[in-house]
Amino acid sequence: GAPSRGVIHSNLISINTDFNIPSSNSSIDHDTHQKTHPDDLSHSVKLALLNVRSAEKKSIEIVDNMTDNNLDIVTLTETWMGPAGENKVAEGTLCPPGYDLLLCSRPTGQKGGGVALLARSSFSSKIVTPNFQPKTFELLDASLKINHKSVTLLVIYRPPPNTKNNFTIEEFFMEFSNLMESKVLENHSIVIVGDFSFHVDDTKCPVAKRFLHLLSSFNLVNHVTGPTHAHDHTLDLIITRTSDKII
Repeated sequence: GAPSRGVIHSNLISINTDFNIPSSNSSIDHDTHQKTHPDDLSHSVKLALLNVRSAEKKSIEIVDNMTDNNLDIVTLTETWMGPAGENKVAEGTLCPPGYDLLLCSRPTGQKGGGVALLARSSFSSKIVTPNFQPKTFELLDASLKINHKSVTLLVIYRPPPNTKNNFTIEEFFMEFSNLMESKVLENHSIVIVGDFSFHVDDTKCPVAKRFLHLLSSFNLVNHVTGPTHAHDHTLDLIITRTSDKII
């Protein structure tokens, strides 16, 4: 099949669950772009974001990546999977022992899309019902307990607007702003990951600049700077509060 977009070598990070990463003595593993902090390795959690374009067909590759890189959390976009429980064989293959799988899929009969979360069972991850159901992007809102600390993890896939879905950029900005207004009020850490279908690396793209400005207005920052797409653009993002020193 087609290779995954936004693969692990571009979007692998460590989350420091002490929320107190030292400002010096940091190193970068250039094979994985993984940030590591020697003083805090006992408290770090490895998270990866993958755009898989069929989780079922790439389940072995995904699990191998999890094992090879000792990943604690894997977030997936474009899973192309049905609702939870619809294909228990595929779900079982995708979810190795010691992990929990959370799925958010398109309604039955609608192909494509879908987001998912694989997390160590010790994190007690669960889906949170959002205050509203966005139309222009797919959302998995999850709550995790990591080292006794609460973390909100949002997994997002924004399909590009087209004549079939009739989505507009304005609708997306309105819906995403509504979501952020509700989430930034939470007093625990928040991590937002996903495929936003904006070329945030393109400084001349007005829509991408607007999106980054919107993040900044909520005191949010994207941590992915390298290409995550076959055409060397950055579409897959990992976002946290500017004040949350967890990456």
